[in-house]
Amino acid sequence: MTTYRLMLFFSGLTMILLLNTFPLTQQFSSNEKDELWHGIAESNKLVSKIIPHVQLKGNLIKMPNLYIDNNGITLSSISQLQEYSGLANRLIINDVNRGGIFLYTESATPDYGLSFPAAGKGSGCWVRQFTGAINIKWYGAKGDGITIDNVAIQKAFTNGGKIFVPKSSSFYAIDFSELTASYQNVFNLKSNTTIEFQPGAEFRQVGILPRITYLGMFGVQAVDLPVTGLIFKRLYLNATTGNTIMGIKLSVDQSVVAVTHPSVQNVVIENCKFNHMGSSIYILQRSNMGSLYRQVKNVTIINNTAMETPGSFVTADGEDILIQGNKAIGSSISSRAYDAVSIHSGVNVRIIGNHWSNFGKGQALNIRNSPENHCGSRNIYSSGNFYIRCRTAVQISIWSGEPTYGVEGVTIKGETISNPSVGIGIIAGGAVRNTSFQDINVFNNVIKNCSNAGMDIQGSVGGVAIQNIKIVGNKISTNSKSTLGVHLKQLINLTFSNNQIHAKANIAGYKLLKIEGEYILNSKLSNNILIADNVRDSSNAIFSIGSLNHSIFRNNTLKGYYKISAPVETQIINNNFQSSGELNGHLIHSGLKEVLTY
Repeated sequence: MTTYRLMLFFSGLTMILLLNTFPLTQQFSSNEKDELWHGIAESNKLVSKIIPHVQLKGNLIKMPNLYIDNNGITLSSISQLQEYSGLANRLIINDVNRGGIFLYTESATPDYGLSFPAAGKGSGCWVRQFTGAINIKWYGAKGDGITIDNVAIQKAFTNGGKIFVPKSSSFYAIDFSELTASYQNVFNLKSNTTIEFQPGAEFRQVGILPRITYLGMFGVQAVDLPVTGLIFKRLYLNATTGNTIMGIKLSVDQSVVAVTHPSVQNVVIENCKFNHMGSSIYILQRSNMGSLYRQVKNVTIINNTAMETPGSFVTADGEDILIQGNKAIGSSISSRAYDAVSIHSGVNVRIIGNHWSNFGKGQALNIRNSPENHCGSRNIYSSGNFYIRCRTAVQISIWSGEPTYGVEGVTIKGETISNPSVGIGIIAGGAVRNTSFQDINVFNNVIKNCSNAGMDIQGSVGGVAIQNIKIVGNKISTNSKSTLGVHLKQLINLTFSNNQIHAKANIAGYKLLKIEGEYILNSKLSNNILIADNVRDSSNAIFSIGSLNHSIFRNNTLKGYYKISAPVETQIINNNFQSSGELNGHLIHSGLKEVLTY
């Protein structure tokens, strides 16, 4: 422990405080409300009072009327540090950006941030004394909105560990023009790196973008060695030209044929802000290993914001991914057709309590397989999210022509969807054959004011049905422009129960519930309330249910003209038809209530 003498000057009076504290090798901290980031005090607010329990734990404390007398030597710049030729082996550099305490060491290697060559002494280095995070300004980053800070910041990232980005006078200007090939990153990261932005600190893309794609602000291109333990906190990334730039890009190169470990794992992205990014967070396992081994694993994406994003907020491939409490607002550019969240080949993905809006040309949540990665998606759980003004709020699909990998085990539960074109769409591609597409659960969702369809669920025309799908407890309303309430096609083992569909059906040919296809097998439609307003004649067959094979249609309430048929035996039991219509085909009637007309 060392005793330091502090001399504070107040209107001609000098107050000397003797503080017993730890050596000046750490960072300044105080229990006061005033906040000093990483040892740099840029005002004299705190010298107007005696601070109790002060620990001088910083690299530099710089206030106009505060001096430290520790029998050391104080210089004003890093250049003076390097030129110093005296006998002292301990120097204090009084520079608000790059200053600190340095010890002379004969064997160190200079990196011009944590250590500098001791040219004045003829050999050796001056080594910075600190604990905690590495400040990017130590390497010369300016943050003045003019200086290109790429090189200085990358030097800080090269160390790994904890990296701190302080608020600056303007923004840190980041230039992409030096990138020459697709999938490159401005800043390349290594394992066990934590990047933390001080509130108000901002990285902004400047200059003209090169004519290449998939450019990342922060990135990992993991191939031979795994990259693990990445943490991003409070990043503020701003792209002025958007569409091409990705904020955080974690990917495994497509050329990787056999990697026996997760290439990227244990990643946390928290409280970050993305503006105008082509994709804010891009997590892709571009690997021919397919579903045999997931290359990206254990990623947490929580409480982030993406504004005016012309691309996807999150593209997430990999295993064990949590997306929770985020907010994304799509681009006002009407031609952009991207998703808020794309799950191309995800396993064990949870999407909880997020808010997606203004994705009018794309999907808010898009879950599918990935032919280029030879992977399917399975065990996807989405719950408690809010969707506003999206083309399709939730879409689950299989790419056409992919013969092997499908989508299995998806639960969409408790979602609130407002003003979509389509609320929930589950579609198999037209050319798909023998592809697994099953175990889809759609529970207790509220879909309001649809302009096209509340739900559109279709197996493949090519012969593949969606198997084991449950649609239970949903509330659906459409507007007067809608043409479909719910459309079901090519489904096996369908459970459609306790749903409420209420539609304004002013358009000729409107269908409140349309069921068709040769593979509507072994299904149960029960306890639904289906009400259509303003339709009274057969030209608008509100309930068009054909090819209902080996199924049960029980305890439903229908208001609106209906037409129900079944080529193969189907049971029509205890339904309340409050309208006129037709029952045709191989139907067993039991407890059929009187058919009423308007």
